[in-house]
Amino acid sequence: MAAAQERRLMRVPRVLSLGLLVLVGALVLSGCASGTGTPDPESTPAASEPTLTPLTAEPLSGTGPSDDPGLEFPIPRGAKSVTIAFECDGGERWAVELGDTMMAGQSHLRGVCDGTQELAWPVTGQTIPRMRVTVTDGVPWVATPTFSREGFVYDTVVTEDCDRFSDVYSAFMNADQGLTLYAAFGEEEWTERVDTAVGDLSELAVTASPSLADALAKVHALASSTDRTVGEALSDDTMSTIYEVTQVCDANQTPLILMGEFGG
Repeated sequence: MAAAQERRLMRVPRVLSLGLLVLVGALVLSGCASGTGTPDPESTPAASEPTLTPLTAEPLSGTGPSDDPGLEFPIPRGAKSVTIAFECDGGERWAVELGDTMMAGQSHLRGVCDGTQELAWPVTGQTIPRMRVTVTDGVPWVATPTFSREGFVYDTVVTEDCDRFSDVYSAFMNADQGLTLYAAFGEEEWTERVDTAVGDLSELAVTASPSLADALAKVHALASSTDRTVGEALSDDTMSTIYEVTQVCDANQTPLILMGEFGG
């Protein structure tokens, strides 16, 4: 093959022969350069996965309520949510607040000391790194936090239900206060206001999340009862049932927000 190529080149005039040789040499060099500059994709080492630093935190513990403004609660960088395993016994009531929940638009969570319960919050730029515990004097408790880079997961149906029930709850409150505290209207208007709110609640109870439907139906039954007391839409029994609604809304970090009509 080489001999045949040499004989073919010899038939070309000398000047052209040299020019072709230069061109061939350039092409060869170019091919070498391109061959070394582009690595074989199959031989390229795969990029290693970044190592994520665990979002760990030490448990907190105490006896009785924490002092104001609460305990220091270090939040690891990158955390977007936290779950706290809160443990206490004895049947006493407790409440736990992370940061300033009112400022952050979040909920403080409540329960009864009967073992370990999981409490969860979003972690945002408004989260103050402090935790406040309210419990009876002498009751020991332990709070073990687990942080996550994943955001808090809201139940969108519960969010909407809590927002709608806030309007109903506000209407009951304003009806009672307007009649009994401020004498802004009489019994007839109180009845009209409560019945309107009961109608809204009836629609909500039908479409509500399963976690809220039963409690909302109970509130509806109490508020629409024929033997209800004028001025007491929010009777003790009604408030006890509303507490069940509050628990679900607070766990979803969509607290009930009341809008007062009277009292500035």
